[in-house]
Amino acid sequence: MIVPLVTFAGESKKGCSHPCPLPSDFFNLNISVSPQYSTAYFENLSWDENNSLLSESTESQLGYRLGFDLGLRVYKHITIKKGLYFVDFRYRHIITDRAKLGNQFDGDGYNPNISGSGSSTSTFNNRYTYLELPLFVQVDGKLSDKVNFLFSLGGSASKLIKSEEDASVFYGEDIWKIKNWLQSNSEDFYMSGYIASGISYSLTPKVSLTIDPTFNISLKKQELGLNNTMVRPYSFGIKTGFTITP
Repeated sequence: MIVPLVTFAGESKKGCSHPCPLPSDFFNLNISVSPQYSTAYFENLSWDENNSLLSESTESQLGYRLGFDLGLRVYKHITIKKGLYFVDFRYRHIITDRAKLGNQFDGDGYNPNISGSGSSTSTFNNRYTYLELPLFVQVDGKLSDKVNFLFSLGGSASKLIKSEEDASVFYGEDIWKIKNWLQSNSEDFYMSGYIASGISYSLTPKVSLTIDPTFNISLKKQELGLNNTMVRPYSFGIKTGFTITP
């Protein structure tokens, strides 16, 4: 599949002998770090059959995506990219419940069979570390001699390597702190969609600074492990890095 694409890329130079020489930016390496705000959308959120939930909210938390991608230019303005990233994904979930949630946790985590009374406020701090393998298509266009417009669309496969799911439950003057309250119910592997649009600025003939606002969202809802509650993680970031051509 690659051979005809490479030849087609070379033929963009008019008047060259066959086979045409490869363009100078046929191959590139991008090294980047992306500060990102992560959060999640919850569906069918319920702690028990009595629908004791009073209110809930989700707060974005600052994480990051760090890694590299390799680009193969297959046409004049089109590059296919494949990479490897280390992802720190985190968000906070705050819930007010009619039940005394503090009584609903035991040494093994959340236990809905333990009853309570009154109301409580619970803060859940969720943090996940992934290895991510992105694959996407990047389209570029010249804005000036040094500035190019970039647009990327694709997806990624991610493998969970670490999870931290800690809870703090407040009831009056009492507070309970629970480590790994979900007992790692998060999925170990998931697919996500990716879209980005930004610019590159040429620092030298072979090195460019790239800045891309990005959006990632899980393609599949994940089961939270509580009464069929589903969650869909997503994040916004600023991918900042350097693209190097040989």
